[in-house]
Amino acid sequence: MSNLLEQKLLEIFNALLKEFNIWRKGESQEEPLIINIHDKVVANDPTSAQGIMNRDNIGLTIYSAITDLMRNYDISRSLAVLTYHLVVSHPFIDGNKRTALGLLLNILYELFEDKMEIPQDLEDQLIRVLIEISDYPPEEDEDGINRIRNIIEDIIHGILF
Repeated sequence: MSNLLEQKLLEIFNALLKEFNIWRKGESQEEPLIINIHDKVVANDPTSAQGIMNRDNIGLTIYSAITDLMRNYDISRSLAVLTYHLVVSHPFIDGNKRTALGLLLNILYELFEDKMEIPQDLEDQLIRVLIEISDYPPEEDEDGINRIRNIIEDIIHGILF
């Protein structure tokens, strides 16, 4: 991956964490992106309950993705870390997988400046993996992260090549 993309992703992650922490501390009434995505996801499903079960898990998830990117310099891995931890830490009452997917897509669109189109088969594969990981969490986090990472790599490869 290019250093420019890594730097841009780090900026996106830092902005997500900053806006979330400001909101969490009550210093802003404007909801952060992740909360907006969650609200939209559950608003479209009358069977879903809206709400946050654990705010700390959201901040820790974003922080873990930042730490991973600074340690490994691997965009697809760090995006997978973010997505995986949002799914398994279950910070929301409902809609965790849909929120994780929405956030991932939002970040990819921002990272690649809307110059991407995700093939339906890859999106379907990603959704299946998120469901499987949520329903049957792997014994080792790395197993789940790598499953998500492989799909993200295929998506990014399709954008760049």
